[in-house]
This record gives sequence, structure tokens and C-alpha cells, in this order.
Amino acid sequence: MKDTREDKKDILRRQLMEGLLARLQSALCQQPLNLDYLEFLTHHESIMFASFSEQIGGVSDILEALQNLHNLVQCEILANSMSCVDYETEFSPGSSRPRISLDKDTLERLLDTHLPVACIAKCLGVSKGKFIAECKNLTCQ
Repeated sequence: MKDTREDKKDILRRQLMEGLLARLQSALCQQPLNLDYLEFLTHHESIMFASFSEQIGGVSDILEALQNLHNLVQCEILANSMSCVDYETEFSPGSSRPRISLDKDTLERLLDTHLPVACIAKCLGVSKGKFIAECKNLTCQ
């Protein structure tokens, strides 16, 4: 008996999903969890499902879930790669606000994170204006 076109689509869809399940289970069973591999895997599987979506249909929810997982993994990788920043605060007599003291390398690393200036300033415990002033002070030296 010859398989119909819909039967072939179902077989391909099932094979793709079984392969995805096996690779995800394998990746999640590794201890410690390899986020770089999980990022690669979710990106690769998203591409696979996107390329077959028109032919087999019915995978839009899986594709969306894979893309969401990929984004979560990327956020976790970014959060883990953020290192602590050493800085000093100085209090001047008669001044109520602290002055931050950063070296140029630390400042460049902070700006390379591509976080908004307001976010960086908040993490350092100073105002956005104070952080910008410190940036200007360091670039003029």
C-alpha cells in the first residue's frame, strides 16, 4: 500500500520531533548543564523546524517554544558572563553624593556590555549624570 502525501508529512513531523526530544534530553542530562551547547542546539533545531514548517505544517508552536528557549538560554549565558566590577567610592568633605572611581579598562568593559547607561549607573549606585561625568573625566585623561 502506498503512503499518501499526508502520511509522509506525519512521518517526517514525527521523526523531527523524536529527534528534537532525544537531543534535548541528552543536552539536559549533562551535568553541569552546557549552556553553549544548549544554545547551539535550540538555534539549530529552530532552523530545522522553520525550514520544514511549510512542507509539514503544524510545527508553529514547537518553533515558537524553541525560539523562546533559545532566548532564555542566551539570557542565562549573558547573566553568567557578567563579571563583578570593582570600583571605589570617594566622599568629599561637604558633599552628600559619593564620587565613583573607575579605571579606563573597567569603564570600557562596562560600556561593552551594551547595557543602557542608566542601568550601569544604577548598578554602581550613582546617578546617570554622575556616571556620564566620570566617563567624560576618564576619556579626557
